[in-house]
Amino acid sequence: MDPWYGVPGMSSEQQNEVATRTAATLRWIETAYNRATTKGYIGMVILTQADMWDVDDAKAGAAHLSGYKPYLDKIAEGTKAYGMPVLMLMGDSHTYRSDNPLMKGAPCAIEVESGKPAVACSESRAEAMLAERKSPTDAYGTQPHGYSVPNFHRIVVHGETMPLEWLKLRIDPSANHTHGLNTFGPFSWERVQPPM
Repeated sequence: MDPWYGVPGMSSEQQNEVATRTAATLRWIETAYNRATTKGYIGMVILTQADMWDVDDAKAGAAHLSGYKPYLDKIAEGTKAYGMPVLMLMGDSHTYRSDNPLMKGAPCAIEVESGKPAVACSESRAEAMLAERKSPTDAYGTQPHGYSVPNFHRIVVHGETMPLEWLKLRIDPSANHTHGLNTFGPFSWERVQPPM
């Protein structure tokens, strides 16, 4: 939704592109939930680049996230109706995070120092880092749209900072893990640092 390069505001061409892209994405999300439901899938994984909860521009604040609301509404609605575990993996902000931003007060862990274990988001180190890096309010914790979707979990993968790491995801159809910071339904994951 940011103005295109060299343009002071959103042009009609950009408004059309945003409307067309949004409609197509919402149809795609709805189709994915319909298929998972009708086929009886035991879980679903959504991959996205954009971190739809990241206040990456302290000046714009939470208003910068307003363009994501139609997607979040569709994901929250679809996940609730589906009733099975939905895991979302995303990049963009590139600071490891494991949480459920569609459920107020859900457990949360965030990477405070690159390559170190994640800490609980309520710990003062994490809150101080968020206030310094983002804005005084943590958009992840405020849950501005009032969702209440317990069968959802989101992981933000670690970025390009050293030491490099990747996320090892396991999907075990026979598992029904409790909803934790490294497990959820048929899913379990761990952060892996390759040998240097």
